[in-house]
Amino acid sequence: MTANQIDLLRPASAIDNYRNQIRHTIDAYSVPHVVVGEALQNALDAIAIATTEHKLKAGEIAVDINFDTNTVSVSDNGVGFPNKSDLLILGGSGKQRSSKTVAGMVGVGIKVVLYCAEHFAIKAKSKSEAWAVELAGAHRFKEDPKLTLNIPVPFASDPAPLPSAGTVITYRFPNGEKGMLWRFMEAVRSRIVDPEVAPDASFPGIVKGAALSNQAAYLLAAFLQRYSYVGDTLEANGGRPGLSNTTIKVSLTSKTRGKELGEFWAGRWGDTDTVKIELKPNYLGVEHTTLLTKVKRPAIFDDALGNGGTGLTRTASGFNVTTYVGADDYKKLLKNTKGEYPSKAEMDRFERLLFPKINCIKLTIGRIPQLSQYLPHGARRVLSANGVVTEHDLEITSGKNQQYVRCVDLVIDLDAELNYGKTQITNGPLVGLVREFVNEAYRRTVQNAAAAFVGKIAEHDDDEPQDVFWARTDLKPPVVDVLRKEPCDENDVIALFVALTASKILTGYAIYGFSQSDRYDSRMVIQRDCDPADLLVNHLEKDLRTVEFKVLVSSIIRDIESDDKDVGDMNLLVAWDQGSIQGTRFSLESIEHSDAFKASPKRVFAGATHYLNDNKSGKQLQVLLLRDFIAKQSGS
Repeated sequence: MTANQIDLLRPASAIDNYRNQIRHTIDAYSVPHVVVGEALQNALDAIAIATTEHKLKAGEIAVDINFDTNTVSVSDNGVGFPNKSDLLILGGSGKQRSSKTVAGMVGVGIKVVLYCAEHFAIKAKSKSEAWAVELAGAHRFKEDPKLTLNIPVPFASDPAPLPSAGTVITYRFPNGEKGMLWRFMEAVRSRIVDPEVAPDASFPGIVKGAALSNQAAYLLAAFLQRYSYVGDTLEANGGRPGLSNTTIKVSLTSKTRGKELGEFWAGRWGDTDTVKIELKPNYLGVEHTTLLTKVKRPAIFDDALGNGGTGLTRTASGFNVTTYVGADDYKKLLKNTKGEYPSKAEMDRFERLLFPKINCIKLTIGRIPQLSQYLPHGARRVLSANGVVTEHDLEITSGKNQQYVRCVDLVIDLDAELNYGKTQITNGPLVGLVREFVNEAYRRTVQNAAAAFVGKIAEHDDDEPQDVFWARTDLKPPVVDVLRKEPCDENDVIALFVALTASKILTGYAIYGFSQSDRYDSRMVIQRDCDPADLLVNHLEKDLRTVEFKVLVSSIIRDIESDDKDVGDMNLLVAWDQGSIQGTRFSLESIEHSDAFKASPKRVFAGATHYLNDNKSGKQLQVLLLRDFIAKQSGS
């Protein structure tokens, strides 16, 4: 090859493209997936293979998280990680399995863990060999173009092999304030606490009332069973093949948890540095959590729904849990009070295209406060695939009584393929058909059943005040003279922001106006480190930025997902607090991790403390959290 030629099979840009591919892949995975989800998924899959193909009698998984050393270890007694070096290459040989029996093994996710860790090690033993490999500094691939990560081909024999078949994966995340493990526990907390209910009156309150010595471990276990690959939604129909006799042992260690993890977790840790719990791979439901209550335990009923949702009677305390298996059962959810089904064309679509794909349906009905007490974050409408919970939202928009939607906890499990991240079903039309079925079932039967079971939900009287002001939580100085009470709606947030800027407590903003008719709330000029020092005085129309206001950051996510707002069109989100961010597409991160902060000079807007990361598009939206800003000003 001469000096003026290039090899199309080996272009110099290939390395940079590969690094960018790694970056984008990491951004597509949530913190819980990286910290425990992917390694746990591999362990469960390895056990499923060992059970179904090698007659393993009992699966055993151990998860050890050490917050003092930022280390996670996941071990299993499954078939053993394959001795294939290319499995650590992004885009390598991929999954071993892709069937209904086994959801997969060694996919993209474990490579994401590798590139987030400063130390990564695997020890594995199969029937034929034992090997080990260690890698250090893989997390530096972003900033160190000269970094090399050499591994043997195949992996080297293990001089100290495991005593029996299985795998141990150990990885350590970089040190740093509010690092990966802290972000993981914050994500867990946001998923188990209903933001509309105080923690001690919601699910964590039931756990606390049970006087468990390992409250923190139990709450983490509940998260895993409700939101991760551990939560087997096929339990009601026999469970995922190969996992029925599997035990997962979780151990959490922290000597200074108050400093590392914050008040919420420190207050639920107990007196020992290490807390432990054992759990099974099943989907957490009220039939499990009500066992925590020793006195006045809510009753669990399994009364069948008749035509139009009849058959349930009002119950003072309890839940009605019904499981449906087979087309005849699914049809019952579509029969109205007159015994009529939807149109022949609709029923034909459901019976031909949907019902053969449904493995089972689990429907739980209860009062909203009790569902918030006995389920992490209250009721959900979940779509799963062969036992694996997805991030699809089964939004209910039909029916006359929308107030009963939160009285319904619903799981529909499909025989369907998942994407690499195990978060989305690849068959989009099938997902759309499920949503049609759910809304039809709610309109015809479920809303009526919920109304009968829980009674009338009190609504606001138009003659009564719809809000309270005096009883709201007081703000602390120095903002007490700006707004006396914490914001409760968007107007409060805007008023507080304007007052803060007008009083010069918050600087760096020139407000040009607000609008109720425009797609976005406001236009402003905002100072950044990279801007001229006199920008607020000397600027042009092109310098105007788009600013949106919300009480909670989580509210903007609903607007984005419904296409009402676009991350790329907004420059800054001003919110009072973060709220509860569910799913893996969006994550709220500290501004220090943003592209704007890492730029030189920095491109961070004045006062911005966080950014909302859209893992789907890669776009980032800077966020100013007024609660955090005020707390910093008041020294609390």
